[in-house]
Amino acid sequence: IYTAAPYRDENICSLRRKRIPFFYLKRRSLLPLRIQRYLSTKFPAIVWPDRLKRLLRKTRPRLVVISQGNNCSAGEIMQICLELGLRYITLTQLVTEYHFLQLKENARLKLKTGYANSLMNFFVSEDNKTINSIMMGGIDIPAKIINNPISTLGVSPPNFPSSEHAFRIAYVGRIEAFHKGLDLFIRVISADKWKKRPVLFTLYGSGPHEDWLRDCIISYDLKNVELLGPYSSLHQVWSYNHILLLPSRLQGQS
Repeated sequence: IYTAAPYRDENICSLRRKRIPFFYLKRRSLLPLRIQRYLSTKFPAIVWPDRLKRLLRKTRPRLVVISQGNNCSAGEIMQICLELGLRYITLTQLVTEYHFLQLKENARLKLKTGYANSLMNFFVSEDNKTINSIMMGGIDIPAKIINNPISTLGVSPPNFPSSEHAFRIAYVGRIEAFHKGLDLFIRVISADKWKKRPVLFTLYGSGPHEDWLRDCIISYDLKNVELLGPYSSLHQVWSYNHILLLPSRLQGQS
């Protein structure tokens, strides 16, 4: 079941070829929140949680695997599983203290119940597990650490590119300032010393802040920064670049 926009992943495509059904439930609406709330009181069947509940009630899966971007994003799904008596596990990619700023107490208590009743809660680092435990009030929940898979170049990595004229430093990821820390990157490389150094920054990806990034490149006269859009393969990236750039506010917490 997708609740974010569907994407083409080879593992998912292989499951589709085996005739395993997939469902896409659009979670976000373009309507103002006030109108969404009004419609939810008049027509509850159109609201996202109710549609998910009806789908899970109909399919009755033996196990629900809840993969969430951060530790506060799937509380509704856990509550639905509890209401329907469905077994579930969670896989959390990110835990950060920033979520204390937006986490209301009633939502925290629902999450606390959800994590406590999960068969297992998987985190991608020990720090994630610890911060989540603190946010939930220090309760003892079933939890394990699991490593994320990584993409590899295969058995024949590309030759190291020439650095005769400049070192090329690649950023590969979503073009988004807050999470990925691209504003921090701009603050650093706008200094004169970076403009004079023999380095070229190549940024691969797309996202909500592409126009902002283009404005910064022009305004700060960053002639050594290229925005190249999505990449076709990792082999392409590392046939051209020497160093990986990872600016981020939250990456170390996932």
